[in-house]
Amino acid sequence: MLNETLYTCTGDDAFKMFQKDPQLFDAYHKGFASQAVDWPTNPLDVAISYLRKHSKLMEIGDFGCGEARLSATLNGVDGRTVHSFDLVARNDSVTACNMADVPLEDGALDVAVFCLALMGVDWPSFVKEAWRCLKPGGVLWVAEVQSRISDSDAFIDAIENCGFKMSSKEVQPRAYFNIYRFNRLKKRAPEDSHIDPSILTECVYKKR
Repeated sequence: MLNETLYTCTGDDAFKMFQKDPQLFDAYHKGFASQAVDWPTNPLDVAISYLRKHSKLMEIGDFGCGEARLSATLNGVDGRTVHSFDLVARNDSVTACNMADVPLEDGALDVAVFCLALMGVDWPSFVKEAWRCLKPGGVLWVAEVQSRISDSDAFIDAIENCGFKMSSKEVQPRAYFNIYRFNRLKKRAPEDSHIDPSILTECVYKKR
């Protein structure tokens, strides 16, 4: 029920709900962790591997960071900074906020990571916020469950309509996930541009 709620409410409603009852955050991530145990590959490990190989990406935004393992792994390494955002701050490295409105200056990031984090009926607003936070040419790194994406081309078009250009796509049949990388364009998407959020469906995890 909680999982369904997060996929069918707005980011602002989710933020208010979790701030009112932070134990919901713990319940969600307990369920998430029980699912992740059975995954042949954890997409967060793929993100960490990518970032280790691209050491020039110094300012990292982790949108929907959960327990902030990305920050624990890379923050402070070779001068890098990881900015971690989620609905509840479970430690001092995390800023609690709605991901459609994060406390960063324009163009502050080299890379924005969304690892299974495009939840809610207004997820396109999260992508537009990432555009604001990224430098021109900055990287948008997205991992999503394959079962959520019935039309990959439509999903790519939706992201590109937010002011990005896809640079790579990795389909991992045995891992249940798709990995996308986009680069931020200089031209911003029009303020009134509409992207149908139903392009991403509610999450259905496969069993091994």
